[in-house]
Amino acid sequence: MGDWKPDDAQTELLRRAQGGDAKALNQLVSAYLPIAEAMAHKLFSADCEDMAQEGLMALPAAVSSFDAERGIPFSSYATVCLRNAMIASHRRSRARKRGSGEEKLPYLDGEDGADGASDPQQIVAQREQVSRLMKQAESVLSSFEKQVLSLHLDGYSYKDISRLLHKPEKSVDNALQRVRKKLKYAQ
Repeated sequence: MGDWKPDDAQTELLRRAQGGDAKALNQLVSAYLPIAEAMAHKLFSADCEDMAQEGLMALPAAVSSFDAERGIPFSSYATVCLRNAMIASHRRSRARKRGSGEEKLPYLDGEDGADGASDPQQIVAQREQVSRLMKQAESVLSSFEKQVLSLHLDGYSYKDISRLLHKPEKSVDNALQRVRKKLKYAQ
C-alpha cells in the first residue's frame, strides 16, 4: 500500500481520520488509490477509472464504521468496502440501462418473460412477488447467497459472478441452488 508501514502508520492515520482529521483521511484515500485502481481494472476493465473513484468514495464511510476491536485489519475491511462499492455502482449503472430499455430484466430461473410481460398488471404483480421474495431472502440467506442472488438477478452469468466475487463457478452454482431451495421453503 504505497510507501508507508501498514501497521504503525496506517493505524495512526486511521485513528486521526476517525477523529475528524481531513488531512489524515486524504492520506488514507491516496494510499488506497493504487489498490482501488488495480481492483477496478481486474473487475471492470472498461470503466476502471470511474469504478476506482466509486470505490474510493466509500473509504470515508469505511473509516467511520471501522471497529478495531473486532480484530479485523483495516486493510481487509477497506478492501471489502472498496469492492462492494464498485460492484454496487456497477449494478446501479446496469439498472439504469435496464430502465432505459437497453437491457432486459433477467429472471432467477432464466425465463425470458415473453409470456405477456408487457401487461402492466402482470409487471406490477411480478415486482410485488420479487419484493416479497427479497424480504424473505434477507432473513434466510447467507451474505454470500444474497450477493450471488443479487448479481444473478442483475443479469450476470455464473462466470461473471465467479469473477466478481473471487469464487469458483461451482460455488456460485451451489449458492443459487441453495437460494432456490431456501426461498421455496420460505414461502
